[in-house]
This record gives sequence, C-alpha cells and structure tokens, in this order.
Amino acid sequence: MLSLQEIEQHFTAWANNEQDLRAAVVVGSQARRDHPADEWSDLDIILFARQVSQYQDSSAWIEALAPVWVSIPGRTVAGEAERLVLFASGLQVDFVFNDVAVLQGVAQLAASGQLPETVHRGVRVLFDKDHAIPALPEPGKPPAQPAPSPEAFRQAWERFWFGAVHAAKQLRRNDLAFYKGAEQGLRHLLLPFLEWRTRAALGWETDTWHNGRFMSEWLEARIYSRLAETYTPLEPEACWQGLLGLVSLGQSTARETAEALGFPYPLEIEGQMAQYIQQLFNSRRA
Repeated sequence: MLSLQEIEQHFTAWANNEQDLRAAVVVGSQARRDHPADEWSDLDIILFARQVSQYQDSSAWIEALAPVWVSIPGRTVAGEAERLVLFASGLQVDFVFNDVAVLQGVAQLAASGQLPETVHRGVRVLFDKDHAIPALPEPGKPPAQPAPSPEAFRQAWERFWFGAVHAAKQLRRNDLAFYKGAEQGLRHLLLPFLEWRTRAALGWETDTWHNGRFMSEWLEARIYSRLAETYTPLEPEACWQGLLGLVSLGQSTARETAEALGFPYPLEIEGQMAQYIQQLFNSRRA
C-alpha cells in the first residue's frame, strides 16, 4: 500500500518529464508546522502549467501514479480548475491547476503582503523549472486581520438573520431534512461573529484559523459548549431547540462584538425578527 509521501514522489518524478508542467507546490497540512498533517490528512498540490486543460480534463496521468478509486474534476471556491482524487489505499490528493502566468504575480503579492492564508500557513515547493517562485515566508500564522468595518459587520448581521428566518420557515413546515441544510448554512453565517467576538476579547492578532478549523482551541469554552448544544437529532422539538440556540448565540456574540467595536446596533429590527421566529415556534402546535 502506497503512502502519501510515495504518491508525491511518483507525481514529482512524472512531472519532471512533462514540459508543460513548470512548477508545483504543496500547501495545507502537509506543509504546515502548526497543526501538521496526521494520518487522516490529504495532500494538496497546486500545479502551474502552460495548458491546464490537458491535466484537468484527463485522469490517465493520475491513474499512472497509483490505483485510483475516484477522480473528480471540478472547481475550487476561488474558481480554479481542480481534480479531487481518492486513491485505492483511501488516500486523498487534491490537484489544483493554474496557468503558468499566475506565477508572474506571486512576487508582487509577496511584496505587498497579500499572499493567501494557505501560503502563510506553509508551502513546500516540489519543483520550479523556471525559478519563477520567489522567496516565500516561513510557515506560521498569516498576518493579523483587521477588525471589520461597520459596513462589513452590518452585512454579516443581515445575512445571519436572513438565514435564521429562512431556517425557521423550513422547520415550521416540518421539512426536517431540508431544514438541516439551512441550519448548517446558518452555522456558517454565525462563524464571523464567533471569530470577531474572540478576537475582540483576546486581541485582533488572535489566530482563529478559517472555516471553523480548530475551533475548540480558540473559542471560549462557555461559547463552545453553547454551540455544541445546538447540534441536535433529526426530530422536530430537538431541531427547534437547536435553532433557538443558534439564534441566541448569534444575538449575544453580535451584540458583544458591536459593543467592543463601538458600532451602532439595530436592536429594534433584531427584536422583530427574533419575535417572528418565536411566533413560528409557538405556532407549531396550533
């Protein structure tokens, strides 16, 4: 059974003979020093090629590296071409493809401090045939993010409450499976307030990672416990308690963040929406 390290070695040996592939780097847990890879981690490789499509559209070259279970073409959240691969040993490798021209802007991004967070966390160069990759920062925390602007705060607040009312309507019609999807979306909308509240309390340089990663380490234990209580079974009353818990947590963390930043808070509108959700809850047995 191959290891991820052996798959990486096979890929590098193959890529060195591919003239269209000019560079490749490893990002993510396999390149981090803080919270490095464990036995369940995948391997994230970013390729820079002259013709991306021939690699993204074909899986033949991947199957030559090791036996494959699944190979899925797609796009990253940022719109980059990618192929998600699950090898027969259960090991996952995510290949992301960029045009080689992207490398021309890396030096400028590094000089202006605008490199992606994943690069600051750690990056390992597999090969760079044209010596196009500039000196990159040592693995560590990304630069501290500033506090949100009043407008960014207001937009996040509006998205959260829009999501809360939407979720409550799905739950009121007792469409539990569909509600659970809306509930998970609401957790995502809650996340900025959990991060901002934490950083407002501990200092804006506090590392809250991304997408809720390692939340149990940076979120206050009391708040983490409240969040944990909102994960409920697929049962109406339990779902309602979970939703009301999420709404309450959103209220308290948003208010505390606004107070810490000196932002105006739309308390009256929030009260109206919270009352509407409570009415939906109260009418469930009418």
